Amino acid sequence: MRSPRFARIVLPILVALWVPTLGACSLFDRKGDSGEATPPPKVTPPAAPTTAVYTVNRASDGNPNLFIQKVTVTPQSTTVEMSYANKTTGAVDIMLAPTHDPEVMFLESQGKRIHLKSAEGISFMPNRTKVAQGETKVFTAVFEPLPPGATSFDLYEGEQGKMAKIGSGSLWVFRNVQLK
Repeated sequence: MRSPRFARIVLPILVALWVPTLGACSLFDRKGDSGEATPPPKVTPPAAPTTAVYTVNRASDGNPNLFIQKVTVTPQSTTVEMSYANKTTGAVDIMLAPTHDPEVMFLESQGKRIHLKSAEGISFMPNRTKVAQGETKVFTAVFEPLPPGATSFDLYEGEQGKMAKIGSGSLWVFRNVQLK
């Protein structure tokens, strides 16, 4: 049998510590006087990153030997896979302006300029990538992400590309590339 001191001192302390925790228990979590339990809060899982891949197969407006093959859009970047088919009688050099150059390639979509981040399979000036006669060179250009909901873009080789006439041949220009 416990002492009267336990009942007078320790028991009230234990009750004081234990009773408030009952209010935090979901068993006692009630709404008003209805007696219905409050449902647990809904947890929305984070949205999974989405990747969209578009097969484009579109020739350049400025150079019939240059094609966009595929476009991959993620929340982090837009990757444009391109090819250059050398149909001339000799070797051709291709290259991109470096990312800090005023004539660097860029995309435009929904009134926003999307900057070039990197490229693979093609040299940045002053270096050059040689494409032999009859050879097709495939390379990728990686840009910042397109705006959400974008369904098309323009690709320009620098500001001069925006002014280029269709079929001019010297600048790499793709207007109204549709993502379907």
